[in-house]
Amino acid sequence: MKNGLYKVTTLLLILFLWMGVSPASAKVSPTYQNVTVDQASTIIQENHNNPRFIIIDVRTPGEFQRGYIDGAVLIDILAPTFKDYIKGLDKTRTYLVYCRSGNRSRRAMDVMEKLKFEKVYNMTGGFKDWASKGFNYTY
Repeated sequence: MKNGLYKVTTLLLILFLWMGVSPASAKVSPTYQNVTVDQASTIIQENHNNPRFIIIDVRTPGEFQRGYIDGAVLIDILAPTFKDYIKGLDKTRTYLVYCRSGNRSRRAMDVMEKLKFEKVYNMTGGFKDWASKGFNYTY
């Protein structure tokens, strides 16, 4: 049994090397997922001390000033420089994107998907649902 497993493992390693892919460099499929505000809250809590986790608010500066999720970074999707700014972000980090109701953040997630970001969550209910459910925010 062990000899058979050894042969299969060796063959797979040879195949990976022949294809120019090392098993260590094989990546997990990208994740683009719509999440509810409850799920977003859990994701934020689970990543509280994770420096590779970024919350992006894609609303306007005026909307942001009226309240935002703690730790969020404002990147206004309506700004002419939005796509250029997004292109400069680290594609290997995990992002949670939100707007007022989930429409603009869905568009932002689509842009990030086209740019091959690895993991992006869209908070479908937006800040409106976040605040109405009583989750903490800064203003």
